Amino acid sequence: NFLLQISGSKDVHIFEPSDRSIVSSRDLEKYFSSYWEENVGNLTYQPSLEERGRVYKLTPGDGLYFPPLAPHWIQNFPQYSISFSITFRTLASKKRGAAYAINEMLRRWGFQPSQPGEKSYVDILKYHAYRISRSLTALFNSKEP
Repeated sequence: NFLLQISGSKDVHIFEPSDRSIVSSRDLEKYFSSYWEENVGNLTYQPSLEERGRVYKLTPGDGLYFPPLAPHWIQNFPQYSISFSITFRTLASKKRGAAYAINEMLRRWGFQPSQPGEKSYVDILKYHAYRISRSLTALFNSKEP
């Protein structure tokens, strides 16, 4: 994701994307399973973790890159703040998101799945299982006769 500041200012707090003590694998599974349903929930802010993040002060003309899966929060100030966000989804990010979403479903069924990135062949299977399940869901939810 890229954030471009157009007017006003804001502070962006970004945390290490691989630190699972900030955002757990379970949180990512819940996020991605709800994300694909377009019902994305936010995590609860934990002030005790604040010192582990990095703060970027954005003013007009500044831009910032958000690494994939980087936890963040944005502090706006009383004046107007206008920014423009561009999100890119690569095949790698889609596969990672699908693996987390499938993991959440597998846990509901009582399995203990491997984490994305641990076993590439399993991640590929999860990605294709996810695509098939989404296609079947779309097919059975179609409003056409």
